[in-house]
Amino acid sequence: MSERVVVQAPELTRLHTLLDEAGDLLGLPSSLLTLEGRECVSVGEARVCSEFHRKHTASGRECRKCMAKVGTYASSRSFFVYLCPYHLWRIAVPVTIGERHVATLLGPPFFRSENEPKSGYFLSLAQRYGYPVRDYEDALAEVSVLSEKEVEEARKKYIVLGHFLSHNLTHLHRSMTEAARRKNVEERLNRLENNLRAIFEHAGTAMAMVREDGALIHVNTRCGELLGEDRTHLIGRRWTSIFLPDQQHVLDEFNRCRKGGAASPSEGCEAVIRRADGEEIDVLLTVGKISERPLYLISLVDRRRR
Repeated sequence: MSERVVVQAPELTRLHTLLDEAGDLLGLPSSLLTLEGRECVSVGEARVCSEFHRKHTASGRECRKCMAKVGTYASSRSFFVYLCPYHLWRIAVPVTIGERHVATLLGPPFFRSENEPKSGYFLSLAQRYGYPVRDYEDALAEVSVLSEKEVEEARKKYIVLGHFLSHNLTHLHRSMTEAARRKNVEERLNRLENNLRAIFEHAGTAMAMVREDGALIHVNTRCGELLGEDRTHLIGRRWTSIFLPDQQHVLDEFNRCRKGGAASPSEGCEAVIRRADGEEIDVLLTVGKISERPLYLISLVDRRRR
């Protein structure tokens, strides 16, 4: 038997560990074929295939044609047993992601009669393709001879293994899809937040970003100037702390925006803020929600400059 072979192919190559474990636990050497018939994972492939039939340029061409047909044929079958171009039997089972056929599980070659490997056909193959006869005969001797009962038992095992691989591949695909979706959402939200930071930092209006819990998380330079203190000292404070007490309409304006969502920014309301030096200033307060995030933007327009 040859060593495990893994050819790079999205998702399918991750199944080589499962095939290794199945081979150890169930004694099931196997391969995975892409729909085009390309072998992407192989565990315990027979030498007669890897070192002779497939390795030779001419005979290998026939192997590839056969495997391509197997990949296509498996899409409409739950399993099948077929005879390869070089008179070796194999069991094939489709592997799916959900209902979508993505690969084909292929069992190792076998003979269905003790007389098959003794026929003159294989000697003629060796002569046709220039195989070293003794080495080729040794590789053929490694191929199992199965009775019809043993073929049926092997068929059932490979069907179970195919279902097992399909289940794991479906779960893996869903996990990878969800991870990619989360990453895309996070990247989009980060870009949005960065854009918003740039916009409100360079805006001529005093602006601040507020979390759902009411804490200030970003304050632009103009807002710090309006409040008369270093904007870094405002981070983490409750946004309502910058207003005079007992202004219920300020909270009402914020709550209206929360209930209305990103598509319904507030129309604005008059309010009074208290600067760090104690001066009270009339402002126009406007609240808007940031799309897809529990974040809000508040703007304060100094009514003295209107």
